[in-house]
Amino acid sequence: MELSRTWLRRFKSPAAQGALFAVLWLAVTNVTIYFIYLRAVDAVKEEIREGLLRNVNAAATIIDGDQHKQFKSKASKTDPAYIYLTQRLEALRKASKDVRYLYTNVIDSGKVYFIVNGSPQNDNDKDGRPDEAPQLMDSYPDAGQALLEALTKHKATVDREPYTDVWGTFYSAYAPFYDSRGRFVGTLGMDLELVTLQARLVPIGVAAQRAAFTSGILAVLFGTGVWYFRRTNKSLLQGRRQAESELGLISSGRSQDRRAAALQLAAVAQRLAEPGSGAKESGSSAEAASGYGQALQQYAKARLRQAPVEMANFELASVLQAAFQDDSTHPIQVQINRNVPKLLCGSADHLRDNLKTLATHPFAKANLGNLDTVDVDFERESLNALDLLITLGYQAQQDTRALRITSPTVNEGSTYAVFTITGIVSLDLSLELGNTVDASDNDATFTDFRLEYSSDAGNHWILYSWNGSTGNRPTVPAVGSLLVRVDISSEQDDVFDEAETFTLKAITDTGEAAVGIATIKDDGTGTIFNADGTVNTSSLKKDDRSADAKRPELAAIVEEPDLVGHVSDEQRLTFAASCEQIRAISGSIRFEHPGDLRYQLVVTIPFSKYIES
Repeated sequence: MELSRTWLRRFKSPAAQGALFAVLWLAVTNVTIYFIYLRAVDAVKEEIREGLLRNVNAAATIIDGDQHKQFKSKASKTDPAYIYLTQRLEALRKASKDVRYLYTNVIDSGKVYFIVNGSPQNDNDKDGRPDEAPQLMDSYPDAGQALLEALTKHKATVDREPYTDVWGTFYSAYAPFYDSRGRFVGTLGMDLELVTLQARLVPIGVAAQRAAFTSGILAVLFGTGVWYFRRTNKSLLQGRRQAESELGLISSGRSQDRRAAALQLAAVAQRLAEPGSGAKESGSSAEAASGYGQALQQYAKARLRQAPVEMANFELASVLQAAFQDDSTHPIQVQINRNVPKLLCGSADHLRDNLKTLATHPFAKANLGNLDTVDVDFERESLNALDLLITLGYQAQQDTRALRITSPTVNEGSTYAVFTITGIVSLDLSLELGNTVDASDNDATFTDFRLEYSSDAGNHWILYSWNGSTGNRPTVPAVGSLLVRVDISSEQDDVFDEAETFTLKAITDTGEAAVGIATIKDDGTGTIFNADGTVNTSSLKKDDRSADAKRPELAAIVEEPDLVGHVSDEQRLTFAASCEQIRAISGSIRFEHPGDLRYQLVVTIPFSKYIES
């Protein structure tokens, strides 16, 4: 067992894989070359056999069968007719390329005899003199199968492979000849030397050797290539695993920090929600503290990111109908893509409750308006899963507040964070900097920030110095909007701080207030403002994240520009809790503003497809 594991580890090495590929390449290509070589040799042999057979058939036509039958004894050797036939066959042999012997045979009582054979002989016995040629009526005890078949079946034949006898090794072909009455007399034999075959096989052998040599070179090149790419791939995989491991440690650390902060937040919320926690206060103040504590407790639980465990098949249309109950005054149009599966597997209650919160929550109604359209689609479909894509469309009402202020998201590389305040003309305003009440976000240090305002669209700026009775303070100009810029350069550093927030509160003399929340980011996002309050689109945005951590972060819906400060902190926290619950199951939610008085929340939640029970 240990030995097999050792070999398995060796096989996983790039060098072993490259060598194995080279060996397999050599084996496959050389076997292929060998079979191609054999097929080429067979084709050459077949061509030689066919040519030899044509030649012997043509030569057999010159033999007079009636005359040949007269040569029955050795005495006929001096017969002029015998001598003439011998000379004709020898002349024909000489005219044929590489033909060594040309002779006739007959068969009598099962024995094969030579009749005419005038071909000069080789010195097979190595005595320095040509051997004696087979004489008239000499028997041929070593007759091959092809000759016997020609004599007995009276048809032309040729050896399948070279045949060896006492006179040497040859390709032999035999053709029958007949008398004037068409009766079989004997056969004409033609022996071809192997010089022709060997000469024709030489280029085939050379080509096969060159192909094998080329295959060897390619095997080395491909084996080296496999080794190089496998080594590179192995190095990349190791780097990826190390990066994933480090990212996992970072994510685990952040998750633990997040959980610790959420638990601490839950403890604070529980103290606020406990009866008697506001003992020193009475009436509505205590009730408000308790209500805020309960909302904060709900948000803290959501921050723990505990996904629902129940998994069951459910009908999507029924869940959507339960989540978006039609209001007679504000009917909701639900549109489901016909390709979305009717049945899904997951937590139907989790989907229904959170979609209902997004649709009917006071925060959504106050900031986004009334929900009027729901479009359901899907993306990233796989064999057994998909991401459900739900777009909630809101129609906002005309904002009639006397005072409004924007909430910019600013890049840390920007010198200024610029707010826009709109309201009734000639309203005198007091300005205050501060931090949010949300304990889960990072507070910016605003003590070194400087406030300036402009009533003429950023052409001139005045330092804010109002102390409650004297100093400079802004008045809403005739154009209806006022620019306030805050110098945030003291926040600039090279350390990744995630998002930091601070607030700008504008207060009228009658006590009406509006709050804007500025978010400072150093992750490559956010706006860079020019000194005149316009947006700078050409400067490079600051990004202090490490290379492994540079991935887009989704801002909380409750911190989107111009969507805060219009409802109570309790409502804002409960709405944020619903957003966190969606993210707890690997979902996402993003805010879109496609047009005037039109807002959208795009919710993405992963689900499994219908599971057979």
